[in-house]
Amino acid sequence: MKRIFTRALLVCLLVALLSGAAWAEPVTVKLANKTDAKIFVALAQVSEGGEDSGDRVRGWFAVNPGKTRTVKFGNYSPVMSYFYYATSKGGKRIWAGKGDDGSTFQIHPTNAFNSHPDKKISGGKKVRFKHLSVSSEGKARVTFTAK
Repeated sequence: MKRIFTRALLVCLLVALLSGAAWAEPVTVKLANKTDAKIFVALAQVSEGGEDSGDRVRGWFAVNPGKTRTVKFGNYSPVMSYFYYATSKGGKRIWAGKGDDGSTFQIHPTNAFNSHPDKKISGGKKVRFKHLSVSSEGKARVTFTAK
């Protein structure tokens, strides 16, 4: 009886470890630029459950015209919400959240940044990020087109 219990416990631990390992994988975001301008993308992830140790906002990921860039960002978790904000070189085009679609975060308009969403970025400004749909496998794709 003790041997059966030990084996059952080991199986449960193995399943738990394998399930947790999938959540520890980074989110893979494909950024497809279908415009004629270079774009710069910022990404954010925030916990919906109050635990904020994985919360972060990071930019800029440059994507050349007609190219697709794959970015590994943060760690996938089903209790996280993911967002993006993008601007073309020179700021003529902006892809941002509107209304209830998104959340507001700090960015630096010209310099790279990697910060907690609640921290103020020196020289930064608040902008509305758009919700990013991430699959249960931790994958997402955003295609940027001219408006």
